[in-house]
Amino acid sequence: MNVIRVDSVSAVGGRLRVSYNVPSVLEQYFTAERIFEAEYSEDISAVPESVLVIPFVCNVLPIAWLADAVLELPQLDKEFYEGIPGVLEGYRNMSPMLEFKGMVKVRQLVDNSYTPSERVGALFSGGVDAFATLIAHADEKPRLVTLWGADVKLTDTAGWSRVKQHAEDTCREFGLAAPLLVRSNFRLMVNESALSILVAASRDGWWHGYQHGIALLGHAAPVAYLERWKTLYIASSFTPDNKAICASDPTIDNQLHLVSTRVWHDQYEYHRQQKVGHIVEHCRAMGRKAMLRVCWIISGGTNCCMCEKCQRTIFALLAEGEDPADYGFTAWRAGIAGTKSWTPRHCRHTPKHRKVYAQIQTRFRETQAYQDDPAVNWFYKVNFYQTPTIGDKLRTLIGKGTSFARRCLRFARRQLSGK
Repeated sequence: MNVIRVDSVSAVGGRLRVSYNVPSVLEQYFTAERIFEAEYSEDISAVPESVLVIPFVCNVLPIAWLADAVLELPQLDKEFYEGIPGVLEGYRNMSPMLEFKGMVKVRQLVDNSYTPSERVGALFSGGVDAFATLIAHADEKPRLVTLWGADVKLTDTAGWSRVKQHAEDTCREFGLAAPLLVRSNFRLMVNESALSILVAASRDGWWHGYQHGIALLGHAAPVAYLERWKTLYIASSFTPDNKAICASDPTIDNQLHLVSTRVWHDQYEYHRQQKVGHIVEHCRAMGRKAMLRVCWIISGGTNCCMCEKCQRTIFALLAEGEDPADYGFTAWRAGIAGTKSWTPRHCRHTPKHRKVYAQIQTRFRETQAYQDDPAVNWFYKVNFYQTPTIGDKLRTLIGKGTSFARRCLRFARRQLSGK
């Protein structure tokens, strides 16, 4: 069987380094340098190797399962290991169209268990979901965890500077300890294009469908261990009545054992418009504004006000009667210019997104906000369930394209092997 093997694990100060090897048949799924690196804003050198390796393992587990490989480790925490079957079952239920065959082989399981303190952590990107979770648990004083290398590229130093400042400002505003900042090459160590072909049958990409949830959570393990966190919160993206294939789901996240710290997939019972409402209510009550950071298009750690996610958030704030400029969307009017014809045809209208837009529309009709503003009030009348949309057609074409690419890849492998 093909083996992904960890050779060494070390931490000096706040810098974690894991070297590993992969067999030639799996090289297509990894980039050339076989090093996983993560740099923490505090010293993690006292963390045992069996815990330090967890961030790496969380990134590679889905690859091992889907590529039918063995992930071989010198050491691993016992509680984390015991949680792996539950995580695997969550993935299998999420994507029944795929086969999860690989396994984890550990030479030494180490018991690092502890009695948790009352301290908690929360992943914090600065978006709607993250802010809603922060507000819901503000009285627990969570340690916010913000990663560089997820949606902000490691080459975007200006963007990271703004994201870092945003996290620090938020902590001061809420009276929290300094955020845990982590710089990681976890997205650069894998070939997302090849991995997306591997999971093409799911009609979702690697990052969204299979990597991001468990990968982000795993990075918190060393500091969760040091501070004996009771819970690590990760904000939900979907709801029970609006599910989708996603690497972050309660059936996956809540099975993850970061030693004795338990993960909680938070606010799953609230849809996005309700979360925006909670943020607005909190800001009005406290006399503060929440600078949201939702954009995944523009570099620099700001909001472009033009992409689908920015506009989805802009309209959600408008539906609550707010000025989006007060929440980080300074150019929102220019951003939505011409949106009247663009939104119904281009806004990623898969069924789950139609439901989100319909919820925003329902809220508009409840609040009657901006009803006299011609730049906005057309939103009241759009039929978001009209089909087919350009988004639907593009999704079908992309699915066919990735399936074709996968067939070509299999053919090339057969030719190279001489079969």
